[in-house]
Amino acid sequence: MTTPATRRAADLARRGPAARRVLALTAVTALLSGAAATGVATTAAADPSYPSAKQVQKAKGDVRDASRSVATLEAQLAVASARLDQLQTQVQVAAEAYDVARIELASRTTAARAARQQADLAEQQAQLASRQVGRLAVDTYINGPGYHGLEVFVSDAGPGELLSRATGVRIAADIAHTTLERADAAQVVAALMRRQANLALAEQQAAAQRLQQAKAGAEAEARAAEVERQRIESDRTAMIAQLATLKKTSVRLETERQQGLAEAARRRAEERRRAAAEAAARRERERRAAAEQASKRPDPGRDGNSSSSGSDTGGTSRGSSSAGAAAVAWAKTQLGKDYQWGADGPSTYDCSGLTLQAWARAGVSLPHSSTMQYQVTEHVDLGSLRPGDLLFYATDTSDPSTIHHVAIYAGGGQMVEAPYTGAQVRISSIYRSGMMPFAGRP
Repeated sequence: MTTPATRRAADLARRGPAARRVLALTAVTALLSGAAATGVATTAAADPSYPSAKQVQKAKGDVRDASRSVATLEAQLAVASARLDQLQTQVQVAAEAYDVARIELASRTTAARAARQQADLAEQQAQLASRQVGRLAVDTYINGPGYHGLEVFVSDAGPGELLSRATGVRIAADIAHTTLERADAAQVVAALMRRQANLALAEQQAAAQRLQQAKAGAEAEARAAEVERQRIESDRTAMIAQLATLKKTSVRLETERQQGLAEAARRRAEERRRAAAEAAARRERERRAAAEQASKRPDPGRDGNSSSSGSDTGGTSRGSSSAGAAAVAWAKTQLGKDYQWGADGPSTYDCSGLTLQAWARAGVSLPHSSTMQYQVTEHVDLGSLRPGDLLFYATDTSDPSTIHHVAIYAGGGQMVEAPYTGAQVRISSIYRSGMMPFAGRP
C-alpha cells in the first residue's frame, strides 16, 4: 500500500544523496520529538501526590496521641509495680500480727497453766487446814469446851501439877487459835488463787481469739493480695502488648525493655537508699562520739556515777562474729525454699522463722516475731554491720512497733531473706524502703 510518506521518501531517493540526508535528519528529528513527548508524558504520570495540610496535621496528631498513650501506659506500669510492692508489705504486716498473736497465746497459755497449778495447790492447803479445824471441832465436842482453862484453878492438885495443867491449856488454846487462823488464811489464799487462775484463763481465751482473728486477717490479706497480683500482672501483660503495638516493636522486646527500666529504677532507688543509710550511720556515729565525749566531761549538775549517751541499745548481744557467720552459712543452705507466713522450717519459712532458725544453729534463741527480735537484740548502727546481724523493715522507721520484716545480713550489702508469699528464700540487696536505722545483733 502506497502512502504519502512512502511516495515522498521514494521521490527524495530519486533526487540523490543530498535529498537522502534531508530524509535522515527529518526522521531523527521526528524520533527525538516522539521521545521528548513520551518523556513529558512519563514525567507527568510519575509526579507524587503530595498530602494536604489537613493530612499532615492529622498525622502529627496521631504521633502525639501515640506518644501520650505510651507515656500513660508506662506510668501505669510504674504504678502497678509500686502497688505490687505495697501488697507484699501488707501481707508481711498481717503475717507479723499473726506471729505476735501466736507468741502471746503461748505466753498466756503458760501463765494460765501456772495459775491453775497454784490455785490447785492453794485449794489443797485450804482443804488440809479445813480438816484440821474439823478435827479440832470433833475433839472439842467429845471432850467438852471446859471452862476455858479455869478448871485448873479449882482443882485440888498441888502447885506443880496446877502449873503443868495451865501450861497445857495455854498450849492447846494456842494450837486451836493457830489452826483456825491457818484455815482462814488458806481459804483467803485459795480464793485469791482461784480468781487469778480464772483471770489467766480469760486472758488465754482472749489471746486465742486474737490469734484466730490475726490468722483470718493474714489469710484474707494473702488471698486478696494474690487476686490483685494476678489482676495487675494481667494488666501489665496487656499494657506491654499495647506498647509494643504503638511502638511497632515485638512484645518480647517491649517486655525486656520494661524489665530493664524496672531494674534501672530499682538500682537508682537502691543507690539513693544506700546513700541515705550511710549518711544516717555517719550521723549516728558522730552523735555517739559526741555523747561519749560529753559523758567524760564533769557535770556539776549530775551524779558522777551516772551517764547516758541517748543511744538505742535495745536488748543484749550473745552471739560472736563467728556465730553470726555460722548463722549466715546455714541460712544460705535454705535458698530456694518457699515462703509461708507463720512457718519456721524445715521446708518453708516466714521472715522471722528463717532468722530464728539460723541463729538457733549458732546457739542463740530468738522469738518468732520480727518486732520481738528487734526488742531482744543489741542495736547497732548500719555503719557497723557484720554478717549475722539482723536487718529490720517497718512502715514507719521511727516506730519499732511497725516493723514487719527481718532478714539476716550476709555482707557486701546483701542479705538472706524469706521475702513474701509466692517467693522463695533468696539473697537480695539490703537497701530498700522502710529500712530501720539500727540493725539487731543477737
